[in-house]
Amino acid sequence: MSYCSEQGTCSWKAKDTKSFPSLGFTESLKRYKRGKFDLFILGHSVPQADKEELVAAFRKQNPAPIVSLRQSAGDQLVDGADFHTETDPEPLLHLVAQIISGRV
Repeated sequence: MSYCSEQGTCSWKAKDTKSFPSLGFTESLKRYKRGKFDLFILGHSVPQADKEELVAAFRKQNPAPIVSLRQSAGDQLVDGADFHTETDPEPLLHLVAQIISGRV
């Protein structure tokens, strides 16, 4: 299962495990307007101002949970994100599994 693009954003579309990586800010905004998603994962390398704008744009179109990745515990939290987690695959995939199964 793919969970994040090189540029730091990825979403899972309803009821399947396909990922829809966005390779930039503008492309991300376009994708959010095209479909409903079950989950939005926001990468740690996205500039803070872009993170906040992406979250706001996503929220206008989609009620799905937002997971913000943090490279370290000292990284600034993203307003509007439902979850914040480290970038290591194991905790991230565990959180994604909990979200999708409705346990969190």
